Amino acid sequence: MTKVQIGLCDALAKHFSITKATARKIAEDYLKEHGGAYPVIEFDLQDKINELVTIAVSKNTIDVGKMFFYRLVEKSSLHSDILNILGNTTATALAFYSGGAMMVVYQAEEYRGNGGIFVRDNRTGYVFEPIAHYLEGLYPKDLYYDQTVL
Repeated sequence: MTKVQIGLCDALAKHFSITKATARKIAEDYLKEHGGAYPVIEFDLQDKINELVTIAVSKNTIDVGKMFFYRLVEKSSLHSDILNILGNTTATALAFYSGGAMMVVYQAEEYRGNGGIFVRDNRTGYVFEPIAHYLEGLYPKDLYYDQTVL
C-alpha cells in the first residue's frame, strides 16, 4: 500500500475506533480483489457501524494557500485526479497529503462544515478539509457510539 492509503486507513481506524491492523487488512483485501494499484478503497464497516465508506487516494498534492483560489486548483496536478476519480468512480472523496496533513476534497454546491475551504467557479465547487472533519461530518460519532459512562 502507498503512504496515502496507509494514512487513510489510520484515519479511519482512529475515527471508527477500530485497530489500525483491522483497517489496513480491509484495505489490503479490497486492493487484492481489484488488482493492487487501485486508487479507490471501499471500507466495508457493515458489522461495526452498518456503513460502507468509499474514498479514493491521490499521490498528488496542493498547498493549502492554493486551495483558496479555483484557478490555482485547476492548475494543480491534483485537479486531474479530482476530475478523473470523482467523476468516474463511486468514491465520495479524494484523500491526499498537503503539508503533512491528510486532507480530502469532494465536490459540493456549498459548505456548512467546520475547518474546510470551499472554492468554486461558475459551475463547480470543491471542499477541501482535514479528513477528521470530513469523517465527523459524514459519520458523526454520536450516531454510532453510546456516550454514557458505565
